[in-house]
Amino acid sequence: MKIEFNPRNETEVLAVQKKVAEAVCKIQLNKAKKITTAALFERGGLSLNRAGINTLADAAKYTRLDFSKLKGIGPKVTNQISDELWKLNLDFAVPKRIAKKVTK
Repeated sequence: MKIEFNPRNETEVLAVQKKVAEAVCKIQLNKAKKITTAALFERGGLSLNRAGINTLADAAKYTRLDFSKLKGIGPKVTNQISDELWKLNLDFAVPKRIAKKVTK
């Protein structure tokens, strides 16, 4: 199941950026720092570059959170974030692992 993200205007892009950033920030990213969301979500099969959020700094910008003390991130947190994004029902490519979990 792959849904393309095709924003119609800048307001729509900003709305998606804010939702994604909130999803990222919901998770306790205690050990993450300067990691790109592209790398972060690659394992979950989500592409956030289309939404204009390329780093955790970008996510922080939208939610005013400080990611400067974060250091590294593991697969467990990656999966948690992927799950949060799925709950938001955003128009991104959805990982099969999550799609199966939801449809069962």
